[in-house]
Amino acid sequence: MQLQLKKRQEKNPKFSLRSFARLLKTDPSSLSKVLNGLRIPSDETVEKWVDCMKLTPEETEQLKGVVNGANSFNPLNSEFFESTYSWVHPILLETLKLPNATRNMSALADLFGMTEEQIQKTIEYLESHKILHRSTDNGNYLPSNLTTVTIPYTTELRRGLQKKYLEMAQKALEEVPMEKRDNSTLTVAIHTDDIPAIKDIIREARHRIHRLAEKRRHQLNAVYNFSSALYPVKEEIL
Repeated sequence: MQLQLKKRQEKNPKFSLRSFARLLKTDPSSLSKVLNGLRIPSDETVEKWVDCMKLTPEETEQLKGVVNGANSFNPLNSEFFESTYSWVHPILLETLKLPNATRNMSALADLFGMTEEQIQKTIEYLESHKILHRSTDNGNYLPSNLTTVTIPYTTELRRGLQKKYLEMAQKALEEVPMEKRDNSTLTVAIHTDDIPAIKDIIREARHRIHRLAEKRRHQLNAVYNFSSALYPVKEEIL
């Protein structure tokens, strides 16, 4: 949607957000939330906007792809997760979204401490499980938007993954310049009845970051990890 707004502003510098909202026959504040990744439009709304903007089939497919990508997380099969999943997989899947990611297999190998042959076999393995596929248009890899939310945190492998991300966060704390990362903590007294609400806030933060990334899915240039940890420092007083 931002791309469509920008195109119109390039033709007419006076074309404002309100002008765009009038074209789409929608509320300016609602449109603003969509443009800023704070709201995902329904399929019916997208269809209406497509008609209003008179988009080409290619533009229509691109717009629907962004919306569907922002609104869909495919549950990872629990059996597959327990038997074969590795910390390498989510990072590799996201890295393959970057332009020309596979043109420098040696860099990928160095990133994961693997050989180029092992990287290629991992890619082929993910393809065979339909977690990764090639675009028919340009041959680029198209990873699925996967989530492990459906898999219990108590599984040994999932705990191992979380520990690995903590190790990577510690390494980044020492090696990555402050302007390229963010590390912050909040220690606060709460009522334990609010824990579900706090988890919802954290979950929504993850979704908002994902939606923000999807808005620029054709301009990606880095892979970041956002991890969170909520735990008791002082146990509940009965």
